[in-house]
Amino acid sequence: MWGAPPEETFTCGIYQNENGSFGWYWNRPHPKLKPGQTYAQPLYPSIRIGGNPWEPSKSPLFPFRWGDARLLKFDIIYRYTQFPTGAYDLAYDIFFTESSQPGPDVQRKAEVMIWINGTQKQPPNSYKGDFSDGNNSYALYSRAISDGRLYFAFMMQGSTQFESHHSVDAKKLMDNLELNPAWYVHGVELGNEVWNSFGEIEISKVTITLNGTQS
Repeated sequence: MWGAPPEETFTCGIYQNENGSFGWYWNRPHPKLKPGQTYAQPLYPSIRIGGNPWEPSKSPLFPFRWGDARLLKFDIIYRYTQFPTGAYDLAYDIFFTESSQPGPDVQRKAEVMIWINGTQKQPPNSYKGDFSDGNNSYALYSRAISDGRLYFAFMMQGSTQFESHHSVDAKKLMDNLELNPAWYVHGVELGNEVWNSFGEIEISKVTITLNGTQS
Protein backbone atom coordinates (compact mmCIF):
# COMPACT_ATOMS: atom_id res chain seq x y z
CA MET A 1 0.00 0.00 0.00
CA TRP A 2 3.09 2.22 0.18
CA GLY A 3 2.20 4.40 -2.82
CA ALA A 4 -1.05 5.82 -1.40
CA PRO A 5 -1.45 8.61 1.18
CA PRO A 6 -3.60 7.79 4.25
CA GLU A 7 -6.56 9.83 3.01
CA GLU A 8 -6.88 8.01 -0.33
CA THR A 9 -9.89 5.71 -0.76
CA PHE A 10 -9.35 2.44 -2.64
CA THR A 11 -9.90 -1.33 -2.34
CA CYS A 12 -7.05 -3.85 -2.27
CA GLY A 13 -6.73 -7.28 -0.68
CA ILE A 14 -5.20 -10.74 -0.86
CA TYR A 15 -6.75 -14.22 -0.80
CA GLN A 16 -5.82 -17.91 -0.80
CA ASN A 17 -7.95 -20.75 -2.18
CA GLU A 18 -8.30 -24.25 -0.74
CA ASN A 19 -6.36 -25.69 -3.72
CA GLY A 20 -3.32 -23.59 -2.80
CA SER A 21 -3.73 -20.93 -5.48
CA PHE A 22 -3.72 -17.35 -4.28
CA GLY A 23 -3.81 -13.80 -5.53
CA TRP A 24 -4.97 -10.27 -4.95
CA TYR A 25 -7.51 -7.75 -6.19
CA TRP A 26 -7.54 -3.99 -6.47
CA ASN A 27 -9.74 -1.05 -7.37
CA ARG A 28 -7.97 2.28 -7.34
CA PRO A 29 -10.16 4.76 -9.22
CA HIS A 30 -8.81 8.07 -7.89
CA PRO A 31 -5.08 7.99 -7.01
CA LYS A 32 -3.84 10.79 -4.80
CA LEU A 33 -0.37 12.25 -4.37
CA LYS A 34 1.65 11.66 -1.23
CA PRO A 35 3.17 14.78 0.39
CA GLY A 36 6.15 16.06 -1.57
CA GLN A 37 5.37 13.98 -4.69
CA THR A 38 4.66 15.40 -8.14
CA TYR A 39 2.96 12.25 -9.47
CA ALA A 40 0.90 9.42 -7.99
CA GLN A 41 2.98 6.45 -6.87
CA PRO A 42 1.71 2.88 -7.38
CA LEU A 43 0.28 0.40 -4.97
CA TYR A 44 2.12 -2.94 -5.17
CA PRO A 45 0.08 -5.92 -3.96
CA SER A 46 2.71 -8.65 -4.20
CA ILE A 47 4.38 -11.76 -2.88
CA ARG A 48 8.02 -12.08 -1.90
CA ILE A 49 10.47 -14.97 -1.80
CA GLY A 50 13.36 -14.08 0.49
CA GLY A 51 13.79 -10.77 2.28
CA ASN A 52 14.39 -7.19 1.21
CA PRO A 53 16.95 -4.51 2.14
CA TRP A 54 15.10 -3.87 5.43
CA GLU A 55 13.77 -7.30 6.47
CA PRO A 56 15.60 -10.65 6.88
CA SER A 57 15.02 -13.53 4.48
CA LYS A 58 13.04 -16.65 5.40
CA SER A 59 14.34 -18.49 2.32
CA PRO A 60 17.69 -20.33 2.25
CA LEU A 61 18.32 -18.93 -1.24
CA PHE A 62 18.70 -15.36 0.02
CA PRO A 63 20.67 -13.24 0.41
CA PHE A 64 23.24 -14.10 -2.23
CA ARG A 65 26.11 -12.19 -3.81
CA TRP A 66 25.37 -11.31 -7.43
CA GLY A 67 28.78 -12.56 -8.55
CA ASP A 68 27.90 -16.03 -7.20
CA ALA A 69 24.78 -16.36 -9.37
CA ARG A 70 25.35 -18.77 -12.25
CA LEU A 71 21.65 -19.28 -12.99
CA LEU A 72 18.57 -17.34 -11.88
CA LYS A 73 15.17 -18.22 -13.36
CA PHE A 74 11.59 -17.26 -12.49
CA ASP A 75 8.42 -19.22 -13.32
CA ILE A 76 4.78 -18.26 -12.84
CA ILE A 77 1.39 -19.69 -13.83
CA TYR A 78 -1.30 -17.02 -13.53
CA ARG A 79 -4.64 -15.84 -14.85
CA TYR A 80 -6.55 -12.60 -14.43
CA THR A 81 -9.96 -13.45 -12.96
CA GLN A 82 -10.95 -9.80 -13.51
CA PHE A 83 -9.26 -8.34 -16.58
CA PRO A 84 -7.22 -5.30 -15.47
CA THR A 85 -8.06 -1.82 -16.69
CA GLY A 86 -6.19 1.47 -16.62
CA ALA A 87 -2.55 1.98 -15.68
CA TYR A 88 -0.91 -1.11 -14.16
CA ASP A 89 1.78 -3.75 -14.62
CA LEU A 90 2.66 -7.28 -13.47
CA ALA A 91 6.35 -7.31 -12.62
CA TYR A 92 9.19 -8.86 -10.69
CA ASP A 93 11.21 -6.47 -8.50
CA ILE A 94 14.82 -7.07 -7.38
CA PHE A 95 16.97 -4.73 -5.25
CA PHE A 96 20.77 -4.75 -5.05
CA THR A 97 22.69 -3.54 -1.98
CA GLU A 98 26.30 -3.46 -0.77
CA SER A 99 25.44 -5.22 2.50
CA SER A 100 24.43 -8.83 3.09
CA GLN A 101 22.62 -7.75 6.28
CA PRO A 102 19.26 -5.97 6.06
CA GLY A 103 18.59 -2.90 8.14
CA PRO A 104 16.91 0.52 8.23
CA ASP A 105 19.97 2.32 6.86
CA VAL A 106 20.83 -0.05 3.99
CA GLN A 107 21.23 1.83 0.72
CA ARG A 108 19.73 0.40 -2.46
CA LYS A 109 22.34 0.65 -5.18
CA ALA A 110 20.17 -0.66 -8.03
CA GLU A 111 16.65 -1.88 -8.75
CA VAL A 112 15.74 -4.22 -11.60
CA MET A 113 12.14 -4.83 -12.63
CA ILE A 114 11.03 -7.42 -15.19
CA TRP A 115 7.55 -6.62 -16.52
CA ILE A 116 5.44 -9.54 -17.73
CA ASN A 117 2.64 -7.27 -18.91
CA GLY A 118 1.12 -3.88 -18.26
CA THR A 119 -0.01 -0.58 -19.73
CA GLN A 120 2.12 1.95 -17.84
CA LYS A 121 4.90 3.56 -19.88
CA GLN A 122 8.54 4.41 -19.22
CA PRO A 123 10.16 7.72 -20.27
CA PRO A 124 10.94 7.30 -23.99
CA ASN A 125 14.42 8.81 -23.64
CA SER A 126 15.38 6.04 -21.18
CA TYR A 127 15.06 3.29 -23.83
CA LYS A 128 18.31 1.33 -24.21
CA GLY A 129 17.41 -1.41 -26.70
CA ASP A 130 15.80 -4.84 -26.98
CA PHE A 131 17.11 -7.99 -25.29
CA SER A 132 16.05 -11.64 -25.24
CA ASP A 133 16.26 -14.26 -22.49
CA GLY A 134 15.81 -17.05 -25.02
CA ASN A 135 12.05 -17.20 -24.35
CA ASN A 136 10.77 -13.66 -24.97
CA SER A 137 12.00 -10.26 -26.11
CA TYR A 138 12.14 -7.32 -23.67
CA ALA A 139 12.61 -3.59 -24.17
CA LEU A 140 15.08 -2.20 -21.63
CA TYR A 141 14.65 1.22 -20.03
CA SER A 142 17.09 2.62 -17.47
CA ARG A 143 17.79 5.80 -15.57
CA ALA A 144 19.06 7.09 -12.24
CA ILE A 145 16.22 8.05 -9.88
CA SER A 146 15.92 10.62 -7.13
CA ASP A 147 17.59 8.67 -4.31
CA GLY A 148 20.61 7.93 -6.50
CA ARG A 149 19.97 4.27 -7.26
CA LEU A 150 20.07 2.88 -10.77
CA TYR A 151 16.69 1.77 -12.10
CA PHE A 152 16.29 -0.80 -14.88
CA ALA A 153 12.99 -2.05 -16.35
CA PHE A 154 12.79 -4.96 -18.80
CA MET A 155 9.34 -4.78 -20.41
CA MET A 156 8.17 -7.91 -22.24
CA GLN A 157 7.10 -7.23 -25.81
CA GLY A 158 4.04 -8.63 -27.56
CA SER A 159 0.34 -8.72 -26.76
CA THR A 160 -0.82 -8.99 -23.15
CA GLN A 161 -1.50 -12.55 -22.00
CA PHE A 162 -4.33 -12.63 -19.45
CA GLU A 163 -3.66 -16.31 -18.70
CA SER A 164 -0.18 -17.75 -19.11
CA HIS A 165 2.72 -19.89 -17.92
CA HIS A 166 5.63 -17.47 -18.06
CA SER A 167 9.32 -18.28 -17.60
CA VAL A 168 12.13 -15.75 -17.55
CA ASP A 169 15.88 -16.33 -17.51
CA ALA A 170 16.58 -13.38 -15.23
CA LYS A 171 20.32 -13.98 -15.13
CA LYS A 172 20.58 -13.84 -18.92
CA LEU A 173 18.68 -10.56 -19.01
CA MET A 174 20.58 -8.95 -16.16
CA ASP A 175 23.94 -9.96 -17.61
CA ASN A 176 23.30 -7.09 -20.05
CA LEU A 177 23.50 -4.61 -17.15
CA GLU A 178 26.52 -3.20 -15.35
CA LEU A 179 25.75 -4.68 -11.93
CA ASN A 180 28.55 -4.90 -9.38
CA PRO A 181 29.29 -8.60 -8.69
CA ALA A 182 29.92 -7.68 -5.02
CA TRP A 183 26.32 -6.45 -4.55
CA TYR A 184 23.77 -8.61 -2.72
CA VAL A 185 20.23 -9.66 -3.60
CA HIS A 186 17.99 -10.11 -0.54
CA GLY A 187 14.88 -11.44 -2.28
CA VAL A 188 12.55 -11.26 -5.26
CA GLU A 189 9.05 -9.77 -5.28
CA LEU A 190 6.27 -10.32 -7.81
CA GLY A 191 3.22 -8.11 -7.94
CA ASN A 192 0.97 -5.69 -9.77
CA GLU A 193 1.99 -2.07 -9.65
CA VAL A 194 -1.30 -0.18 -9.67
CA TRP A 195 -1.57 3.50 -10.56
CA ASN A 196 -5.17 3.97 -11.70
CA SER A 197 -6.67 0.54 -12.28
CA PHE A 198 -9.14 -2.22 -11.47
CA GLY A 199 -8.39 -5.96 -11.61
CA GLU A 200 -7.86 -9.33 -9.92
CA ILE A 201 -5.19 -12.00 -10.46
CA GLU A 202 -4.92 -15.65 -9.43
CA ILE A 203 -1.53 -17.39 -9.21
CA SER A 204 -1.31 -21.18 -9.15
CA LYS A 205 2.49 -21.46 -9.22
CA VAL A 206 5.48 -19.21 -8.66
CA THR A 207 9.07 -20.45 -8.25
CA ILE A 208 12.59 -19.09 -8.24
CA THR A 209 15.56 -21.23 -9.25
CA LEU A 210 19.03 -20.13 -8.16
CA ASN A 211 22.05 -22.21 -9.24
CA GLY A 212 19.88 -25.34 -9.55
CA THR A 213 18.01 -24.94 -6.23
CA GLN A 214 14.30 -24.08 -6.40
CA SER A 215 12.19 -22.20 -3.89
